[in-house]
Amino acid sequence: MNNDNNEPEFDLVFFGIFIAMMFIAIFVVTFIKRSMWMISVDTETTGLWFKHGCQTFAVGVYNEDSYYSFNTEIDPTTRQRKVELTKEQKDRFLKDWYEQTNVCMHNAKFDIKALVNIGMFDEREPYKKEFWDNIIDTAIVSHIFNNTDERKLKALSKKYL
Repeated sequence: MNNDNNEPEFDLVFFGIFIAMMFIAIFVVTFIKRSMWMISVDTETTGLWFKHGCQTFAVGVYNEDSYYSFNTEIDPTTRQRKVELTKEQKDRFLKDWYEQTNVCMHNAKFDIKALVNIGMFDEREPYKKEFWDNIIDTAIVSHIFNNTDERKLKALSKKYL
């Protein structure tokens, strides 16, 4: 746009788009500089509040080659797990977790609490900064790219897949 003196005006819309594009470029370069090997992890629980006794009863893991899940039975009267995960199940999960460059989760904060609840991680581990370095949270990424969209995984899947 030009003013009466034919000098270019500072256009905030284009400046905003430029800043957004720079942010996206930095975000993409940050993850491209690492190899893009990744696993996706999801958990299922009996509720939303671990402090009120919510229990994790399933963990699903997908990598580029396979999908596997661990399920435990829940007692319907006590809502507690009848059987804990085996050492072999935990070892398989942790091997994939630590061998992959990136771990993709939707609402990672909740899923990490669920993984602590089922015994995959010690409760102090998520308080370490480096624990979060390779986690990509699609709920946060979706908010960054479009903060007016609903952030539920089902809604995002319908829109983008």
